[in-house]
Amino acid sequence: MWLFLAFLCFLFNGLSAFFFKINTMKGGTSEKLLFGFYLSGSLGSGLYLLYTQTWDWNWNILVAGSIIGIGTTLGNLLYSKSVYIGPAGLTATVAHSHVILIVFMSIFLYSEFLNWFEGLAILLIIVAILLLPFDPNQKLRIQNNLWYLFVGVAFIGFFIRNGGLKITEEMHLNNNPIIFLSYVFGLIWFSTTLWLGREKKQQVKTTGIFFGIFAGILSFGMMQTLAAALKIGPASIISPIASSNGVIVAGLSYLMYKEKFSKFQFVSFIVLLIGIILINID
Repeated sequence: MWLFLAFLCFLFNGLSAFFFKINTMKGGTSEKLLFGFYLSGSLGSGLYLLYTQTWDWNWNILVAGSIIGIGTTLGNLLYSKSVYIGPAGLTATVAHSHVILIVFMSIFLYSEFLNWFEGLAILLIIVAILLLPFDPNQKLRIQNNLWYLFVGVAFIGFFIRNGGLKITEEMHLNNNPIIFLSYVFGLIWFSTTLWLGREKKQQVKTTGIFFGIFAGILSFGMMQTLAAALKIGPASIISPIASSNGVIVAGLSYLMYKEKFSKFQFVSFIVLLIGIILINID
């Protein structure tokens, strides 16, 4: 059952991330996209709390929800900006390769064993990421160095999200209100951002909000299936599956927008995927 939930998480995660790409192609802004994202995510997780009657509040839950909220908000904000200046498939794959940190956390905090497949996988992921700045194809090379900063911070933010849910599960905390709080944190953040910037932007285009709502619904499904899978299955396998969403983003970006990789980027992408596949082999 946990494997089915992990693949559902993979599907939801990939489709949600692809809406970030659609938003850039349709001229939507990151702020409006993420306002819609956290609006639908907050409503979905709030209704789920009501339906399941799993309201459970204490200081541990409030602190965990706030920390995960900060991580996911920063991660999604900088991921949304990364797809403006770099290939969406590669961006999604690198940003979600935080799985190597999940594996290290499982080893050092929860005494899980690192087999040779996982060791090789981690090496391949690190090598693939380090190769990216040295692409010899100057036309297709990622020229804007901010891409590396944005993706790096998104990488850390997504680790805080996925790793945080693993930690709270090990602490036997109820993840449902934690997920709800993380969405509410983002909703407050981007509601404030839009309010403060209302006088600077005269246009009333709601394209970003529309795509954000769909992305938020899918993200809510991803977060719930991830939390459910972590209850009954190993994080060292579930997290890599969920983090392979770059495959979906890359495939759809090519089919819909003919997005190109340089040969160097393609090799890095394939090496990353091999690493993520190997890390699933137990």
